[in-house]
Amino acid sequence: MNMCACSMRFRWSLVIFITAVFATSAFACTDEVATDPEVSIEGVGGGDDEESKQLRIDEVTPAEGSAEGGTLVTLIGRGFSANTQVLFGDHKAPHVRVLSNKVLQVRTPPGKPGSVDVVAKKRRARARRKRGFKYVAKFACRIHKVTPSFGETDVAIRPALRVEWGKPINLENIEDRLRVTRLPGSHPEETPGDEVPFRVVSTDRNAVELELTRSLRFFNVYALSIDSVRSAKGERCEPGAVAFATVVPHAVEQPQRVSVSETMAVVGDTLLSVARDARSLQVLDATDPETPVLEDELRVSITPLHMSVSPDETRAYVAGGFQGVLIVDIAMPRQPRVLGVAGTPGFARQTVAFERDGRQLLAVADGRWGVRLLDVSDPEGVQNLATVLFGREPGLGGNDVRALARSGDRLGVANGAFGTAVISLSDLRRPTVVAEREAPGAPVDQVAIWNDLLFTNRGVVFVDALDLSDATLPTLGSLRACDECFQQFPLRFTVQSPAPGSAELHIVGAREGFRAFSLDGALDPGGAFSFGGSRIPDAAVSRPYVEAPSTFLATAGAIYASTRSGLFSFDRIGDDPSRRATLQGHGLVTSVGSQGGTLYAAALNAGVEVFQLEDVEQPAFLRRVATPASPLGDLSSFTVTPREREGNTLVVGDARGGVVVFDASDPLLPVLSGQQMALDAVRRVSLGEELIYACEDNVGLIISELNPAGVPNLVARVRFEDIRPGSRDQCSDVLADEARGVLFVASRLGLAVLDVSDPAAPRVLTAVDLPARDLLGSLALRGDALFAGTTAADFEGRFERNHRVQIFDVSDPAMPERVWVSEELGSVQDVVVRADVLFVSSADLGVRFYDVADSFAPVLEGRASTFGNATELDAGDNALYIAQRSGGVGVMHTGPLP
Repeated sequence: MNMCACSMRFRWSLVIFITAVFATSAFACTDEVATDPEVSIEGVGGGDDEESKQLRIDEVTPAEGSAEGGTLVTLIGRGFSANTQVLFGDHKAPHVRVLSNKVLQVRTPPGKPGSVDVVAKKRRARARRKRGFKYVAKFACRIHKVTPSFGETDVAIRPALRVEWGKPINLENIEDRLRVTRLPGSHPEETPGDEVPFRVVSTDRNAVELELTRSLRFFNVYALSIDSVRSAKGERCEPGAVAFATVVPHAVEQPQRVSVSETMAVVGDTLLSVARDARSLQVLDATDPETPVLEDELRVSITPLHMSVSPDETRAYVAGGFQGVLIVDIAMPRQPRVLGVAGTPGFARQTVAFERDGRQLLAVADGRWGVRLLDVSDPEGVQNLATVLFGREPGLGGNDVRALARSGDRLGVANGAFGTAVISLSDLRRPTVVAEREAPGAPVDQVAIWNDLLFTNRGVVFVDALDLSDATLPTLGSLRACDECFQQFPLRFTVQSPAPGSAELHIVGAREGFRAFSLDGALDPGGAFSFGGSRIPDAAVSRPYVEAPSTFLATAGAIYASTRSGLFSFDRIGDDPSRRATLQGHGLVTSVGSQGGTLYAAALNAGVEVFQLEDVEQPAFLRRVATPASPLGDLSSFTVTPREREGNTLVVGDARGGVVVFDASDPLLPVLSGQQMALDAVRRVSLGEELIYACEDNVGLIISELNPAGVPNLVARVRFEDIRPGSRDQCSDVLADEARGVLFVASRLGLAVLDVSDPAAPRVLTAVDLPARDLLGSLALRGDALFAGTTAADFEGRFERNHRVQIFDVSDPAMPERVWVSEELGSVQDVVVRADVLFVSSADLGVRFYDVADSFAPVLEGRASTFGNATELDAGDNALYIAQRSGGVGVMHTGPLP
């Protein structure tokens, strides 16, 4: 049996394909199969579901071939799978390749001249096409070779097509003898006969080369059909039809780096960390607490927001917002495995795990749906025990539950802007609110319990201690958590017992590091509480950071802090606060851009990361390049835009440094050449021939010109009040169309178009407000079609928003006309057009692919999952590169792109 081995890449592709819920599979081995008389079944087709059992043959093409056998024949029907056999008359086809559950291809066995039945069979199913194929005694010439070859898969969407014959042929009107057709069994479902236009670009006496005038679609099966061709002497040649499957885009695994953690927990000598942007549970060896080692990752199907561990340390519960709570077996913490999902109607923000009467129980902070109590003893049969609401009805006012803390039968609740509450769990079927207090004007999103004290935050500034023994929860004491507090740096605190019999309040505030306060003696017998004098000496446990940690964990042996830069481990009792071990993270990757063999990534608080693309699907990290960002030393790049110029140029939009230009003559070692300061963070950049158009966050936009030395000089500044007088706005993207002398500006209030034919004196042509108060986030242009990613507030939408792609006809830039709106997509982060393919990044939903051969009527081809949350995109020549925030740089296998 002549079997070829499919690569690991195809097996992984199949996983991505199935998880994306596509109806077919387009995988098989790609080597040409010789005419071996032994029967072989190759490829991967539809499974044995009910549909696949309804075996049938709708079409056989070509319907005739040589009596000598060996003709390539494509069967179109239904129910094909890897164990399908095909007979021509009484003879089995020697080679079968299944390209989908609706398409397979075979080489015919020898037969006698005349018509025969074509039969497909598997197990108990059988389908017959009566007189479906005709054997002909002899043809004057036969096809020698076709590219793509017999049953080839992973074919590029702009493939090189070539047909060779064994003899010279008549080339007159040869284009009328060839067809490229999309076959059924692909996604989206369409009628067979979807022809792809092409032109003949090269011929010789024996061969024809074709060039497609539009791209094929990903995830699809096509046939190159050859019929009615005659030799140079006028004799008839044997017809043929070669089927092939195009690329199924799939994420490519990248080298591991620790990602920003939402929650950490130590189980034995293992440190578990859930990472939102990487969508994973990371496993670290913490045998030596000061030098944790990243060992493995458990990829999860949800976006993890928080993790709690059961009292017996055999399970982890990972809250995943609207996707519910993931139940993970950590009995062997180095080998975690998913047991099930506990669905919730609301938004699961946080969980508290506890046990009672041998049952595994879970309290869930379920957003606007209140607090839910679940029995998760059987992870496949989770039971809802009770729901506690603070408003009139679920999902409406009064419920904004963000965090929970438990002590015995008391459950503390942080109820967002509504306040703080305590629930009695003495009767799990009838939990009752025993104490409640309205928010004192600042959001409450954290809570902890110790003895008779309930600790809550008050905004990003204060930690309050409330009296649990009083139903009104009066304040006993307050602590200012940070000396210099900033809204963008959330306050984090926990109450932990790093050693038996002791308790500590641990705080991270703004940039001022980790601080610990002993709670021993904080509450005197008379009920008076004082933070004064309870602070543990700075030299022992106060730890500074360049940036505020997202979360931290204090144990008896070490303090762990997760930041954008990586994971820090501090010696808990050492006197030198600089003693620490660091696991390198990705930074916060907000943008990617490729140029030739180099990939650049803007990593907020980590500068510009430079990768070499010797292997386009495995970027090799080389170095980080600092930007002259802020006096505090942060490296704060937001966006990167490489371009070819006189010598290569790398333009960086910076959080605090404006527009920064690097000379990338040596692309792997960019050198700073100039800087144009801005009034606010530069979020996006669009490059013209010699001009830089920069999106200036809350201010507007700036236009700069590059001088011969690569130094940007300010040409003009446009403020939002110039576009919409009296309105406050925020810039989200800019897109220059210098051929028409216009600039498109995406903002929170809609779309603006500026005339920049004189860049020193830009003027507003129009400002278009989108319906439903849509917020415009990203732009891409193809001809007269402007593609826009938009979001709008929608209580019933995913994450309380709806996300769409909209298209504007900008044939008259002064009067953009909205002509197409997609269905609700769940998430839209960025839109990028490459030739006639539109790529849409969708956060935890991966990347969507649209055929935009007709720019105003996109066709959704499909969706592929990503390892991290897909935000900004860059379509390279041979792969799609994805900014995944703390999940790092992602790579999507696409094959060569047009």
